[in-house]
Amino acid sequence: SGLEPEFIGRLPVRVRCGDLTESDYVDILLKSKASVLNQIADDFRGYGIEFTISETAVRHIARIAMAQGTGARGLVTTVESIFRDLKYELPSAGISHFFVDDDMVRDPDAALLALLARHRAAGE
Repeated sequence: SGLEPEFIGRLPVRVRCGDLTESDYVDILLKSKASVLNQIADDFRGYGIEFTISETAVRHIARIAMAQGTGARGLVTTVESIFRDLKYELPSAGISHFFVDDDMVRDPDAALLALLARHRAAGE
């Protein structure tokens, strides 16, 4: 633009962005290379654990994050709250794979207890 960077930095710039849709949140979760879901998956892979997530679970996460009104950053908070206890409990439980469904998104604590109970009952 031909203007000095120091001068441009002093101009007030305000940008209004439109609200993200549920589909936008889903795309961020599934298509973004640096997605929080990919980061969580990498964390679990470090312990030899894989997970599969259903489309309904992804949409539920998107709706929760959308309701927070904090944009895409809400995805990090939402996903971390769902996976927090799983990240601490599963590495020592000997579970190598688990499935994330709508029930786990809705009540991660109950889903973790059920997952551990199924694992113990199967004698894995």
